[in-house]
Amino acid sequence: MFDKPLVSVIIRIHDRTIYMNEAINCALNQTFKNIEILIINNGLSLDIITNLIPQLQNEKIKLITISNNSRALALNTGIMHARGEFIIFLDDDDLLHPKMIELSLVASRNFQADLIAVGYRFFRTYIDITADLRDFNCPKATNILQTLIDRNIFPINTVMVRMNKITKNNLVDENLECCEDWELWLKLI
Repeated sequence: MFDKPLVSVIIRIHDRTIYMNEAINCALNQTFKNIEILIINNGLSLDIITNLIPQLQNEKIKLITISNNSRALALNTGIMHARGEFIIFLDDDDLLHPKMIELSLVASRNFQADLIAVGYRFFRTYIDITADLRDFNCPKATNILQTLIDRNIFPINTVMVRMNKITKNNLVDENLECCEDWELWLKLI
């Protein structure tokens, strides 16, 4: 196959405790196994965390707690602690396809790309009913920058980026209350 670089999966958790174990499990259950998982605890008490996340005993997982309640600070904190050659971002209510990392690495190698974005499926769950199921494909590469200037076309959990492309100069503005991922994509493209 090819060299197996370390991939850092950064999971920001805040207040969606009903989903966070699923988010962590989908990272642990990737077909590509050379990963570290950085859980950025953004405001939950450690008692809640240790009761809700049985996976914390896994050697691949590192818990980092911040007390700022800033999504942007959580993103930057994860980036600063990541050791991987690549980074994938995930929020506590997101899931990854089991082959997302493996296929993204193949695409990065085949196209010599430092940033890979994939399509995604959006759904909402209400009690036991899944509704609003929609699939989104990535736009054609011919005009990605202009499209990205107009709107955020890449949710945070659809991008894998080579770590050496992120520098202190392109970390996100920690005063942002939303769209921090969009700001990062604009700085990287």
